[in-house]
Amino acid sequence: MAATQVANGSNLLFQMVMGWTLSEEQYGDLASMLGLVLVLATPMDAVRTAVAHYAARLRAENRAAEIRGLVIRWLGGMTAVSLPILLMSLAWSGPLAVFFNIPGRLPVILTGCILAGSFYLPVFSGALQGVQSFTWMAISQHSWGVVRLLAGALLVLILAPRAEWGLLAQGAGVVVSAALGWVGVGAVLGAARSAPPVRLGGIPRYLGYSLLILGGFAVLMNADILMVKRFFPRAEAGLFARAATIGRSVVFISMPVALAMFPKVASAGEVTAGSRRTLRHSFLLAGLVILVAAGGVCLWPSLPLLILFRDSHPTPDMIRLVRQITAAMSPLGLGYLALHFELAQHRFRQAFVLVACAAVYVAAVILRHQTFQQVVAALAVSAGVAVLLLL
Repeated sequence: MAATQVANGSNLLFQMVMGWTLSEEQYGDLASMLGLVLVLATPMDAVRTAVAHYAARLRAENRAAEIRGLVIRWLGGMTAVSLPILLMSLAWSGPLAVFFNIPGRLPVILTGCILAGSFYLPVFSGALQGVQSFTWMAISQHSWGVVRLLAGALLVLILAPRAEWGLLAQGAGVVVSAALGWVGVGAVLGAARSAPPVRLGGIPRYLGYSLLILGGFAVLMNADILMVKRFFPRAEAGLFARAATIGRSVVFISMPVALAMFPKVASAGEVTAGSRRTLRHSFLLAGLVILVAAGGVCLWPSLPLLILFRDSHPTPDMIRLVRQITAAMSPLGLGYLALHFELAQHRFRQAFVLVACAAVYVAAVILRHQTFQQVVAALAVSAGVAVLLLL
């Protein structure tokens, strides 16, 4: 939680730098490409859950020496995924730039490079999470935020206020995070250097189901700005991106609770009294964090607008939009926690509701997108129903 607040602070300052220096059009370009990274990279969080799940079980079975082999196999698998993504971003950068109303191919190419590198990060964080090495996990997982802030500030303030420099800073953060993850895994699993690659049954099934479920969550969490960027003018999409950035931060703040809970309740499906107790404590803590964060934004919506985007006189419509998006996003914090409990317990059927609700959400926006409120209403209903059914 402490390290996440460092990352949240870095993200806050990064958004401030970008919001203060970039025009509304440039900020909309940056936010849409970062949103695309989140939509595509969040389902790959299934890799983290899969690696963490099996690493935790190996540790519980006194087979920790086999975890290094698990990591090696996953790194090879991620290379097979990231290389085609990189090649496609180079080949299709022109059509994708036109689709997202972005003038120029460079933002799309940089986004492809960020995605290709991001696929390696969950392997390291998952292994460290599974063995409950939270210090190294925090260092590797959240270092990118600090690096992104420093690199982004230098680039946009010294060179030019362009979306491309913000994306390049994101890429630098990914590289540093991956390097620290490699060092952390080596430090924690140093005694297991000669262990052969592990072979565990059920990993493909676990990964496939997790990808689908986390993909549904990623759409509910991040697809709003992509769809708004597609259906609204650049300047209007930039304004929506500002409000969505504020609303999404409420969910991010509560996520560490789910990550800390996951290895403590991991099993092949047995629900023990201890795991139930851990789940109750996690819900109480996450609920308190979300209540405080969302309540603060809804009571003083002009404050984050002033801090992040130097908007000292926000319009009533903008204030209303910030409150609406925050209210629509907030339940997803508890949904993220419930989702991780199901994945840790190796149960997937209940969590598939996220996929159905995400499909309904996208369909609703495609059918009705004349105003921002229609997009937010579709999100609120779809996310609310999904979280209620999960709970």
